[in-house]
Amino acid sequence: MARYRDRGADHGALSLSLVIIFPVILVGLMVITQAALLYLAQQAALTAARHGTDAARVLHAQPGAGTTAALAFATTVASGYLQHPSATTGAAGPTIQITVTGGVPSIVPGLAFHVSETARAPVERFTIP
Repeated sequence: MARYRDRGADHGALSLSLVIIFPVILVGLMVITQAALLYLAQQAALTAARHGTDAARVLHAQPGAGTTAALAFATTVASGYLQHPSATTGAAGPTIQITVTGGVPSIVPGLAFHVSETARAPVERFTIP
């Protein structure tokens, strides 16, 4: 009979440890998911900037072609990962530069992340060999 009384002292120990551990596991999963969303947003912004650079660097490209191409990619293909995208164009001599910025979807309300990625490429020009 004494053996059964000693076992009775442990009732609820597993439940108590789960109550302590489970929130830590949930926070860990949220951090991992938020980091994945941040990575996807960075890659989406970089890809949009590269698309814009490819459109702007061709010979006789229309002004604003790079910004239009970058925003078109960001709003259609990357709309789930990059929120409220914006693109700016800069040129320094024979180099074109497109910068795409936007917000990252957040799992935690009130927590806001922003990403900004830049792509640079030389402007194409015709040369005689």
